[in-house]
Amino acid sequence: DAGSFYVLSIMKDGNLKNTSVLLKGDPEREYVMSLDVARSLRGTGDDCALAVMEVGKLPKLVYLWSKNNITADELAKEVASRLDRFKGTILLVIDFRGGGVNVRDELYKEFQIIEIDEPTNIEGRRLIVPFPSTPETINTAHHGLRNAFEVGNIALPSIPEEDDPEYLQVYN
Repeated sequence: DAGSFYVLSIMKDGNLKNTSVLLKGDPEREYVMSLDVARSLRGTGDDCALAVMEVGKLPKLVYLWSKNNITADELAKEVASRLDRFKGTILLVIDFRGGGVNVRDELYKEFQIIEIDEPTNIEGRRLIVPFPSTPETINTAHHGLRNAFEVGNIALPSIPEEDDPEYLQVYN
């Protein structure tokens, strides 16, 4: 719903800082993943998007993945696969509305991935942070991201030089 912000920012500034698409992270670097799951009226699954940002002085968007009509258990497997690719992931931010809570439950059940603030008697890999999904926080996040584009505080992937279809799919 905020795609126009990003497109406008890119069109307004030809001097955006660029990075590369990554299919696998550097284990010496840190990453933050975000997962948005939206209820779908198509089929039996949901629509989702997963983004990976490399943490650093200049945050870099390095990986994007989306899928329509995917079930919570299938999506949990996809998320776990991306966590394996980006071993330095320190946070997984999930919007629990729209089906995200179901994915959280599957991540725990299948992979013992839990919320950061779970009680200490619950064992698991503490990665998940719920996105505080209110109209105010969503609006603030969208404007913050637009501002980051406008002042050059974020790097976006440039067109991959590789002819590998997987690189091009992540870029597109």
